[in-house]
Amino acid sequence: MIDTRKLIVKTARKLFTGRGYFKTSIRDVSREADLSTGAIYHHFKSKEEIACEIFNETTSFLLQEFENAVAKGSTSEERVYALISTMLRLADEQNEIMEYALKVNHREIIAEGKPICSSAPFEFIKEFLREEMARGGIRQMDLYTAAVSLTAMPIRFMQLKWEGLFEERFASRTDEIFNCVWAALKP
Repeated sequence: MIDTRKLIVKTARKLFTGRGYFKTSIRDVSREADLSTGAIYHHFKSKEEIACEIFNETTSFLLQEFENAVAKGSTSEERVYALISTMLRLADEQNEIMEYALKVNHREIIAEGKPICSSAPFEFIKEFLREEMARGGIRQMDLYTAAVSLTAMPIRFMQLKWEGLFEERFASRTDEIFNCVWAALKP
């Protein structure tokens, strides 16, 4: 049996990412999900509540993935590689989630919302980098510079693919991207 709440979230995420939050109505979600608007309002009070659910689900998912990635490595280099590999794998396998996380302006949608770069997964990345610097696993630098060094290249490749500039799977670029990132971070 289909979980109606999950169907609503998945459909709304797709529409919010593709059309934009403000150009998507509850009726659009109901039509795309093949549900009545009453079924949607049975599960959610408003479109903003759906957006909050999507945001919370997305950030929880990414945090778990990033934590699992870091746990795989025994050295700083291995942990950085695992994070990059995870970001790129998710862009291949969970594209709608990554696109939602990176394309949608969450502060514009959610009252008292924060940008995705201030959410738990990215706070985790900053804390990871802080700890790696403290133990000498990566070179000392401004924390935001380190975070951008780690995430900007994988994210930019995702954007290029979403814009249709290349079609290959991200996994084919993991080593090359890692080498560039590691050159910026290594002690």
